[in-house]
Amino acid sequence: ALVRRPALVLADEPTGNVNVATGQRIMALLADMLRETGSATLLVTHNPKDAATADRVVFMRDGALLGDHALAGRDVTEAAIHDRLRELGI
Repeated sequence: ALVRRPALVLADEPTGNVNVATGQRIMALLADMLRETGSATLLVTHNPKDAATADRVVFMRDGALLGDHALAGRDVTEAAIHDRLRELGI
């Protein structure tokens, strides 16, 4: 999927079924590719550490986007994501 250097990469749980070390390598590869190509990524994950690599994090509950609870820019940290999940009862 990355060979053609797409403008948008859809990544659904890219680290969901691998061990921690492999997950870190996958996320590093994805980040390197994004820097090289200028591609954007839509990343779906349950992993706050992976989510914290994003520029913007939007939360979902029961299939609904909770856009008014989004984090963006410098507010996107692993700790802030954990806090927001706790606030939302997720």
